[in-house]
This record gives sequence, C-alpha cells and structure tokens, in this order.
Amino acid sequence: MTTRTMHQAFYRTEADISDQRDAAMTTDATGSLHEVEGQLRRKSQLLDAILEHMVQGMMLVNRDHVVEVCNQRAIELLGLPPALMARQPTFVEVLEYQWSTDEFVHSSEEIKAFVRAGGLIDQPKSYERVRPDGRVIEVHNVELEGGGLLRTYLDITARRRAEERIRHQARHDGLTSLLNRESFIELLGQAIMKTTHEGGAFAVHYLDLDGFKPINDALGHAVGDQLLASVAQRMLGVARDTDTVARMGGDEFAMLQTSVTDPARALGLTERLLHALDTPIEIEGREIRIGLSAGIALFPQHGVTPEALIRNADAALYRVKSAGGGAAQLCRESPVQA
Repeated sequence: MTTRTMHQAFYRTEADISDQRDAAMTTDATGSLHEVEGQLRRKSQLLDAILEHMVQGMMLVNRDHVVEVCNQRAIELLGLPPALMARQPTFVEVLEYQWSTDEFVHSSEEIKAFVRAGGLIDQPKSYERVRPDGRVIEVHNVELEGGGLLRTYLDITARRRAEERIRHQARHDGLTSLLNRESFIELLGQAIMKTTHEGGAFAVHYLDLDGFKPINDALGHAVGDQLLASVAQRMLGVARDTDTVARMGGDEFAMLQTSVTDPARALGLTERLLHALDTPIEIEGREIRIGLSAGIALFPQHGVTPEALIRNADAALYRVKSAGGGAAQLCRESPVQA
C-alpha cells in the first residue's frame, strides 16, 4: 500500500467514525425525545385521570376569561351542557346559560349581584349557593398569578342537612317533633319583646292529658309514645299557622296563641283542643280515648316573663286537674308576676 493510499484509507476511516458518531448522537437524541414525549403523555394522562375523578368540580378560567379546563364533576354539579364546555366558552357564556336556566333562583341578592358583575374575581372569594334542585354547592375562587382564576365546586348538601338535623334535634322533641321546653321558653321571650314593642297580647296554654299514665302502664310505652305523637298532630290541626305547639315533657304540652286580647278567644281555642280529642285515637287496632285539661295565662296581665306565664298557666291547670280535669281555666286575677 502506498503512502497516498494509506492516507486515503485513514481519512476514510475517520469520516466513517464521525458519521457513526453523528448517527449515534441522532439516535440518542431521538430516543431521548421519544422518552420525554412518553413522560409528558403519561403525566397528561395522569392529570386527566385526577381531574375526572376529583370529588370537587374544577374550572380553570384564563386571563381572557376563557374556560380552558372544566372537569366532568363540575359539569355534573352545575348542570352544564358538555357540548358547551367542550368548545371552551367564555365565562360570560357559562353565566348566560346559567341565568337562562334559573340557576341562581335560590341565591341571595348578594350572590346574584356578584354573578351579574361577572362572578369571577370580585368578592366574595368563597360562598355557598343553593341550586334549583336543592343541592348546596360550596364555591371557592383562587386568583392565579398573571391573571385568570381557578374555581372549585363542592357538593356540601349532606353536610348541611346533617347540621340542620342536629339543630332541629337540639330544639325539638324527638318523639313529636314539636318544640321542646327550652325552645318554647325562648320563643316566649321573643314574643314578649315583640308584643311589648308593637303592642297587643297573647295567651299561653299549659296542657296535660287526662288518664295518660294508666294507659301507658297498661298498654306499654310503645303505645304510649304513639298516643303522644297522635295527640300532638291533633293539637297542630287546631293551631293556626301563627300559633306554636310544644311538648314540655311527659304528657304535658303548651301552646302560644298569638294576637289574643279577649280571654274568650283563648278559652275558645282550648275548647277546640278538647273537642279534637273527643274522637278516639286508633293505635294497633285499639281505640284509645284520652282527655285533656288546660290552664291559660295572658300576656301581659298574667305575667311579663316566660317563667311567670308558664307558672301561672300551670297553676290554673292544677286547679282544673284537682276538680277532675277535662276542662280549661284562666289564671286567677292575682297571678304570680315573677
């Protein structure tokens, strides 16, 4: 091999090596790019899975007020058309659709004003609203750096109903669902303040069933409970919408009768209560007869505090019971005032 031939072979070998190196680098770069694309694809799939399985609804609104992202949960919670959200509408278009479907019919005026203003970055940042179907939705707004907003929606209907049940149980008798003693006393205090300020009068009826204990002992507590619940319903049937019936404990009840300036009207209500129990109550195939006695105190002449009114009505009830029951009596002319 000549020197020239050797040089040509050497340079050809160097060129081949360079080509091979470039090809290898290209292959490595292509492989790395595919790997990066694969990672991005997997991350995108993971993000999509997270968005579609969130308990919360989520809506991402960009700085131009275009809804870039809206997950399936948000569509379900808000009752939005999937076709509308798929084309990435403006947030104003979403609000216009919601107005057209009376979405905010149960909302406060404050929330309605907030929504009319665009409902995007103004106060309040967090609030609750009731959907037309009665569900309660908690809405949170988080402003994003550079503009735009992230809104989340959470269905808190079960939580609010549980809280309402707890509040109801705290204020009402568990057997009859009437107001309990503490709540009735609180109501009397409110009635006293209102009547003192506006004028007028009202009556407090303290009621006790006649012969309940023998029935309860003979037929059992289950029948006794059903009897109390049935009596409560009959009392509610006599009361007006403005009157309030409460269970004070055991077989004792009370009623607040509003707008009573004439004692005869108070006695007339009690007579209707007595008449409501004339018809036997059927429980488990038995017809049970139960009587009623009542004592009545009028505000303000028979007391100016809840305790005095109840005490004087109870005293009148005691006199009725001592005389054999089955009747009603007004408080004496010289009642206890404190």
